[in-house]
Amino acid sequence: MPKQSKKLRPNWVPKREKHQRLVDNYDFYNSSKWRRTSLAYRSVNKTCELECKDLGIVGPADVCDHKEQLQIILEQGRDPYDWNELQSGCKKCHAKKSGEESARSK
Repeated sequence: MPKQSKKLRPNWVPKREKHQRLVDNYDFYNSSKWRRTSLAYRSVNKTCELECKDLGIVGPADVCDHKEQLQIILEQGRDPYDWNELQSGCKKCHAKKSGEESARSK
């Protein structure tokens, strides 16, 4: 089987810098425990519980999200894997909610 050539970035393309966040939750959201919890929650709650629900739209749940920011949940000593802390949402509603939270925290 032929080897696939390594894709090289041209030297004139600037190196992409990592996005700087105020709080980095990368390790939490990429843990196997969170992925299992998210998948289990979305298998039960299959529709968007965010803005779509308020508008009467039945959109598919693509994302499992915390109702409050993860940092607040952890600071108050609550369990971030508790289903009462979670909600399912479509990508559009989740992006809107995350953007609003980010704007508030600045």
